[in-house]
Amino acid sequence: MNARQRVVTLTLLSLVLAGNCLNLFTARQNAIRIAAAASEAADSEANTGLEPDAGEITVTKACNPDGTEHDLEQCERLHINWASEKELQQRLPGIGPVLAKRIIEKRKERFFIEAKDLLAVPGIGQKRLAQIEPLICFALPDAAD
Repeated sequence: MNARQRVVTLTLLSLVLAGNCLNLFTARQNAIRIAAAASEAADSEANTGLEPDAGEITVTKACNPDGTEHDLEQCERLHINWASEKELQQRLPGIGPVLAKRIIEKRKERFFIEAKDLLAVPGIGQKRLAQIEPLICFALPDAAD
């Protein structure tokens, strides 16, 4: 390799390193923004009763899977699509911290629409589902929200 090729190679390597540093910096800035948004959402969770992953949605009414209106404030069951980790543990028998986290992770992928959807959560089988099914509801946010 002659001197000119070495200079070109070192220049290209320097550009690649600079690009990687820039990507790392922007990824860090995005992480800071996401952490700040999560912190704000956690602060608002205490006020709205919604999970941070619910985003900006403030729902007082929802639709059942069959399309009928569902009043979240009047229902005495636990709203599985909106309950916090703490609520899941306190109000559902057999649901501890690990299962509560798994439920929240699964519902981030998509809302639970019916009881059998909970069977996709590792650790929830037919017996546990039979225990908690009478205690939960599956209201979904209204499309208008």
